[in-house]
Amino acid sequence: MQRKAATNKQTKRKQPLVSVIIPVYNAEKTIGRCLDSLINQTIADQIEIIAIDDGSIDNSLEVLKKYHADYPQLVKVFHQANAGPSTARNLGLAKAAGEFIGFVDSDDYVAPEMYAKMVDKMNGDTDLVITGRYNIDQSGKAKEVLNLNCPSNTSIRETPSLISRTPLFVWDK
Repeated sequence: MQRKAATNKQTKRKQPLVSVIIPVYNAEKTIGRCLDSLINQTIADQIEIIAIDDGSIDNSLEVLKKYHADYPQLVKVFHQANAGPSTARNLGLAKAAGEFIGFVDSDDYVAPEMYAKMVDKMNGDTDLVITGRYNIDQSGKAKEVLNLNCPSNTSIRETPSLISRTPLFVWDK
């Protein structure tokens, strides 16, 4: 695991800008890379990471506790009996303090500037920012997958049909 030290600026903030919620179930092999990608965000001093262990039966909870011990102001860990990712996300929402909410799955990892770019797109009229994504095959080769076929800065109010073309995933918004 390659980690960069998160700054302590967040301790001076009363409210994080972005709360990133991760439902975790039996993800001991992937959660470290996921957390490292969030800890290394260019706005790491403005986010909180909320990991919800959903009754894992592997060592996921121990990995989460280690990250919390290393980054207590940045990584928050909660545990619940297994109830599924939706219930875990809802618990994360109840614990979130950020102005904006992001979701990441425990087997995902994100580019270092992803949340900074998403926040930059937010303004008084923006309700939702949707990212593109890459699928990584077994050999490590990335293939870009476009989520929407619409121009940037498109309004759902102006083009209501966009809502039916929006992927049902929560982790790309």
